[in-house]
Amino acid sequence: MNTTETVRVAVNEANLVRNLKFAFSNYSTFLAELIQNSRRAGATKVDIELDGRTLTVSDDGNGIENFQSLLTIGDSGWDNQTQSLENPFGMGFTSALFACAHLMVESRGQKIAGTTRALLAREDVAVTAGSVSTGTRLTLKGLTFDHTKIEPALKDIATGYAIPIVFNGKKIARPYALREDRFDQTAAGWISIPDLCSVGTGQSAMLVYLQGILVHRGYR
Repeated sequence: MNTTETVRVAVNEANLVRNLKFAFSNYSTFLAELIQNSRRAGATKVDIELDGRTLTVSDDGNGIENFQSLLTIGDSGWDNQTQSLENPFGMGFTSALFACAHLMVESRGQKIAGTTRALLAREDVAVTAGSVSTGTRLTLKGLTFDHTKIEPALKDIATGYAIPIVFNGKKIARPYALREDRFDQTAAGWISIPDLCSVGTGQSAMLVYLQGILVHRGYR
């Protein structure tokens, strides 16, 4: 044979999008991803409202400049500094598509809205005029998971979070809020292990935070 056969990595886009739901099957992960987006956008707080099976997440951050980046898997859309410090994967917003039946995003005077079925099928969605000019508001209707677990999940997420999280009008406690004297900058992001000094004493409860979010709770 004179011709050299070559192969390369390829992507089955339809299967990739369809199977991403297994990466976001945990409702706590979904909430943490959305809240991280607010912090990275420079928000000073995140307001979360739950009304039946409708969840609204609002912040006062910089907003969304490019809605296409929001819907492009693997393209975080964050600036160079954020990408350098935190290595965002460009997957976080995708979690919202598996968490509800209908999604609306409003920011910088524009909005997109549609069923998540259509969005996951990669159908076109129109960018139209919206009423939110400051920050971003996400409205998720027809939640697909147990909405009664949202409040306890947020309480866990908020304990070490950098900015206030308000749920149904009440600010959630943040006893390990992100501060330089409690967190260390690493290649993986800001990390805190508050009870490391007592590990091995038989009485320690080790909490591990990454970028302000609790990622491990262990007891020794």
